[in-house]
Amino acid sequence: SPVVETTRIPVAFNNNPLENVVTFLESVTQIDMDADWDALEEIGVERGDPVSLNLSSAPVATVLDRVLAKLSGGDFGDAASWAIQDGVVVISSDEQLRRQTELVIYDIRDLLIEVPDYDNAPDLDLQSVLRSGGGGGGGGGQSPFQENDEEDPERIPLQDRIDRILEIIQQNVDFDGWRENGGDTGYIQELNGNLIITNTARNHREIAGLLAKLREIRAMQINVEARFL
Repeated sequence: SPVVETTRIPVAFNNNPLENVVTFLESVTQIDMDADWDALEEIGVERGDPVSLNLSSAPVATVLDRVLAKLSGGDFGDAASWAIQDGVVVISSDEQLRRQTELVIYDIRDLLIEVPDYDNAPDLDLQSVLRSGGGGGGGGGQSPFQENDEEDPERIPLQDRIDRILEIIQQNVDFDGWRENGGDTGYIQELNGNLIITNTARNHREIAGLLAKLREIRAMQINVEARFL
Protein backbone atom coordinates (compact mmCIF):
# COMPACT_ATOMS: atom_id res chain seq x y z
CA SER A 1 0.00 0.00 0.00
CA PRO A 2 1.42 3.43 -0.92
CA VAL A 3 0.11 4.79 2.39
CA VAL A 4 2.62 2.69 4.33
CA GLU A 5 5.44 3.97 2.14
CA THR A 6 4.46 7.65 2.06
CA THR A 7 2.91 8.34 5.48
CA ARG A 8 5.62 9.76 7.74
CA ILE A 9 5.40 9.78 11.54
CA PRO A 10 7.69 10.64 14.47
CA VAL A 11 8.31 7.87 17.00
CA ALA A 12 9.90 7.86 20.44
CA PHE A 13 9.86 4.36 21.89
CA ASN A 14 11.76 3.83 25.11
CA ASN A 15 11.64 0.18 26.11
CA ASN A 16 7.95 0.03 25.22
CA PRO A 17 6.43 -3.47 24.87
CA LEU A 18 6.09 -4.60 21.29
CA GLU A 19 2.34 -5.09 21.68
CA ASN A 20 1.97 -1.45 22.74
CA VAL A 21 4.14 -0.31 19.84
CA VAL A 22 1.86 -2.10 17.36
CA THR A 23 -1.23 -0.58 18.99
CA PHE A 24 0.34 2.89 18.86
CA LEU A 25 1.24 2.59 15.18
CA GLU A 26 -2.25 1.37 14.31
CA SER A 27 -3.84 4.27 16.22
CA VAL A 28 -1.58 7.00 14.82
CA THR A 29 -1.64 5.84 11.20
CA GLN A 30 -5.23 4.56 11.05
CA ILE A 31 -3.83 1.53 9.22
CA ASP A 32 -5.19 -1.87 10.25
CA MET A 33 -2.47 -4.08 11.73
CA ASP A 34 -2.67 -7.73 12.65
CA ALA A 35 0.15 -9.31 14.67
CA ASP A 36 0.36 -13.10 14.43
CA TRP A 37 1.63 -13.63 17.99
CA ASP A 38 1.69 -17.42 17.73
CA ALA A 39 4.02 -17.33 14.72
CA LEU A 40 6.13 -14.59 16.32
CA GLU A 41 6.53 -16.54 19.55
CA GLU A 42 7.80 -19.54 17.56
CA ILE A 43 10.82 -17.44 16.52
CA GLY A 44 11.33 -15.98 19.98
CA VAL A 45 9.51 -12.67 19.58
CA GLU A 46 7.16 -11.96 22.50
CA ARG A 47 4.40 -9.41 23.06
CA GLY A 48 6.31 -7.84 25.93
CA ASP A 49 9.68 -7.52 24.19
CA PRO A 50 10.99 -3.97 24.80
CA VAL A 51 11.42 -1.66 21.82
CA SER A 52 13.55 1.49 21.76
CA LEU A 53 13.54 3.68 18.67
CA ASN A 54 13.67 7.43 18.10
CA LEU A 55 12.95 8.89 14.65
CA SER A 56 11.91 12.50 14.03
CA SER A 57 10.07 11.67 10.79
CA ALA A 58 10.07 8.38 8.90
CA PRO A 59 7.73 6.41 6.64
CA VAL A 60 5.61 3.83 8.46
CA ALA A 61 7.31 1.11 6.40
CA THR A 62 10.71 2.21 7.72
CA VAL A 63 9.45 2.29 11.30
CA LEU A 64 8.11 -1.27 10.97
CA ASP A 65 11.39 -2.44 9.44
CA ARG A 66 13.49 -0.88 12.21
CA VAL A 67 11.26 -2.13 15.03
CA LEU A 68 11.20 -5.72 13.79
CA ALA A 69 14.92 -5.73 12.95
CA LYS A 70 15.66 -4.92 16.61
CA LEU A 71 13.70 -7.98 17.73
CA SER A 72 14.90 -10.48 15.13
CA GLY A 73 18.05 -12.45 14.74
CA GLY A 74 17.83 -11.73 11.01
CA ASP A 75 18.39 -15.34 9.92
CA PHE A 76 16.59 -16.42 6.77
CA GLY A 77 13.11 -17.64 7.75
CA ASP A 78 13.62 -16.92 11.48
CA ALA A 79 13.15 -13.16 11.35
CA ALA A 80 10.05 -11.14 12.16
CA SER A 81 8.67 -9.33 9.16
CA TRP A 82 5.54 -7.68 7.82
CA ALA A 83 3.50 -7.61 4.65
CA ILE A 84 0.28 -6.09 3.36
CA GLN A 85 -2.43 -8.67 2.81
CA ASP A 86 -5.93 -7.58 1.74
CA GLY A 87 -5.19 -4.04 2.88
CA VAL A 88 -4.05 -5.12 6.35
CA VAL A 89 -0.47 -4.90 7.67
CA VAL A 90 0.29 -8.42 8.89
CA ILE A 91 3.20 -8.79 11.31
CA SER A 92 4.49 -12.32 11.56
CA SER A 93 7.49 -14.56 11.06
CA ASP A 94 9.23 -14.36 7.72
CA GLU A 95 8.62 -18.08 7.23
CA GLN A 96 4.87 -17.70 7.77
CA LEU A 97 4.61 -14.72 5.43
CA ARG A 98 6.42 -16.63 2.69
CA ARG A 99 3.55 -19.08 2.58
CA GLN A 100 1.28 -16.28 1.35
CA THR A 101 2.22 -15.60 -2.25
CA GLU A 102 0.41 -13.91 -5.10
CA LEU A 103 0.86 -13.68 -8.85
CA VAL A 104 1.51 -10.28 -10.42
CA ILE A 105 2.18 -9.45 -14.07
CA TYR A 106 4.67 -6.66 -14.84
CA ASP A 107 4.79 -5.06 -18.28
CA ILE A 108 8.47 -4.37 -19.05
CA ARG A 109 8.20 -3.81 -22.80
CA ASP A 110 9.29 -0.20 -22.39
CA LEU A 111 12.48 -1.35 -20.64
CA LEU A 112 13.32 -3.72 -23.49
CA ILE A 113 13.54 -1.02 -26.16
CA GLU A 114 17.20 -0.14 -26.65
CA VAL A 115 18.16 3.49 -26.21
CA PRO A 116 20.22 4.55 -29.28
CA ASP A 117 23.87 5.22 -28.61
CA TYR A 118 25.08 8.21 -30.62
CA ASP A 119 28.82 7.68 -30.09
CA ASN A 120 29.18 7.45 -33.86
CA ALA A 121 27.38 10.70 -34.63
CA PRO A 122 29.10 12.99 -37.20
CA ASP A 123 31.66 15.43 -35.79
CA LEU A 124 31.15 19.16 -36.25
CA ASP A 125 34.34 20.55 -37.85
CA LEU A 126 34.25 24.27 -36.91
CA GLN A 127 37.67 24.95 -38.43
CA SER A 128 36.39 23.76 -41.80
CA VAL A 129 33.40 26.06 -41.52
CA LEU A 130 35.59 29.08 -40.73
CA ARG A 131 38.01 28.37 -43.58
CA SER A 132 35.26 27.90 -46.12
CA GLY A 133 33.43 31.01 -44.96
CA GLY A 134 36.50 33.26 -45.22
CA GLY A 135 37.97 31.91 -48.46
CA GLY A 136 35.03 32.77 -50.68
CA GLY A 137 36.11 30.04 -53.05
CA GLY A 138 35.89 26.31 -53.28
CA GLY A 139 34.68 25.78 -49.76
CA GLY A 140 31.09 26.77 -50.55
CA GLY A 141 28.51 24.09 -49.97
CA GLN A 142 30.91 21.91 -48.00
CA SER A 143 29.23 20.21 -45.06
CA PRO A 144 30.68 21.12 -41.64
CA PHE A 145 29.95 17.57 -40.45
CA GLN A 146 32.65 14.96 -40.82
CA GLU A 147 31.52 11.37 -41.02
CA ASN A 148 32.59 9.12 -38.18
CA ASP A 149 34.17 5.96 -39.54
CA GLU A 150 33.27 3.90 -36.49
CA GLU A 151 30.79 1.12 -37.14
CA ASP A 152 27.36 1.21 -35.54
CA PRO A 153 27.43 -0.47 -32.13
CA GLU A 154 26.14 -4.03 -32.14
CA ARG A 155 22.60 -4.28 -30.85
CA ILE A 156 21.97 -6.49 -27.84
CA PRO A 157 19.65 -9.41 -28.67
CA LEU A 158 16.17 -9.15 -27.15
CA GLN A 159 16.55 -12.30 -25.05
CA ASP A 160 19.78 -10.96 -23.56
CA ARG A 161 17.98 -7.76 -22.57
CA ILE A 162 15.23 -9.80 -20.92
CA ASP A 163 17.77 -11.95 -19.10
CA ARG A 164 19.52 -8.84 -17.77
CA ILE A 165 16.31 -7.58 -16.17
CA LEU A 166 15.54 -11.02 -14.72
CA GLU A 167 19.03 -11.15 -13.22
CA ILE A 168 18.73 -7.66 -11.74
CA ILE A 169 15.46 -8.60 -10.02
CA GLN A 170 16.67 -11.95 -8.71
CA GLN A 171 19.96 -10.50 -7.49
CA ASN A 172 18.46 -7.52 -5.67
CA VAL A 173 15.13 -8.75 -4.31
CA ASP A 174 15.20 -11.63 -1.80
CA PHE A 175 18.08 -13.46 -3.49
CA ASP A 176 17.74 -16.66 -1.45
CA GLY A 177 13.99 -16.95 -1.99
CA TRP A 178 13.94 -17.45 -5.78
CA ARG A 179 13.62 -21.01 -6.99
CA GLU A 180 16.39 -20.32 -9.49
CA ASN A 181 18.66 -19.53 -6.53
CA GLY A 182 17.67 -22.59 -4.51
CA GLY A 183 14.72 -21.06 -2.62
CA ASP A 184 11.05 -21.97 -2.64
CA THR A 185 9.28 -18.60 -2.56
CA GLY A 186 9.67 -16.71 -5.83
CA TYR A 187 9.00 -17.94 -9.35
CA ILE A 188 9.39 -15.84 -12.50
CA GLN A 189 8.45 -16.32 -16.16
CA GLU A 190 8.54 -14.03 -19.20
CA LEU A 191 5.99 -13.86 -22.01
CA ASN A 192 5.93 -11.25 -24.78
CA GLY A 193 7.62 -8.58 -22.71
CA ASN A 194 5.64 -9.31 -19.55
CA LEU A 195 7.07 -10.77 -16.35
CA ILE A 196 4.77 -13.24 -14.59
CA ILE A 197 5.99 -13.36 -11.01
CA THR A 198 4.75 -15.36 -8.04
CA ASN A 199 6.11 -14.01 -4.78
CA THR A 200 5.21 -12.52 -1.42
CA ALA A 201 3.46 -9.17 -1.10
CA ARG A 202 6.58 -7.65 0.44
CA ASN A 203 8.80 -8.83 -2.40
CA HIS A 204 6.30 -7.61 -4.99
CA ARG A 205 6.56 -4.17 -3.40
CA GLU A 206 10.35 -4.27 -3.74
CA ILE A 207 10.14 -5.53 -7.34
CA ALA A 208 7.81 -2.66 -8.27
CA GLY A 209 10.19 -0.19 -6.62
CA LEU A 210 13.18 -1.64 -8.44
CA LEU A 211 11.46 -1.45 -11.83
CA ALA A 212 10.48 2.16 -11.08
CA LYS A 213 14.15 2.99 -10.43
CA LEU A 214 15.17 1.30 -13.67
CA ARG A 215 12.62 3.47 -15.50
CA GLU A 216 14.02 6.61 -13.84
CA ILE A 217 17.53 5.71 -14.97
CA ARG A 218 16.24 4.95 -18.46
CA ALA A 219 14.42 8.28 -18.69
CA MET A 220 17.62 10.07 -17.64
CA GLN A 221 19.63 8.17 -20.26
CA ILE A 222 17.13 9.05 -22.98
CA ASN A 223 17.25 12.70 -21.95
CA VAL A 224 21.06 12.75 -22.08
CA GLU A 225 21.15 11.07 -25.50
CA ALA A 226 18.51 13.47 -26.85
CA ARG A 227 20.52 16.47 -25.65
CA PHE A 228 23.67 15.01 -27.20
CA LEU A 229 21.92 14.49 -30.51
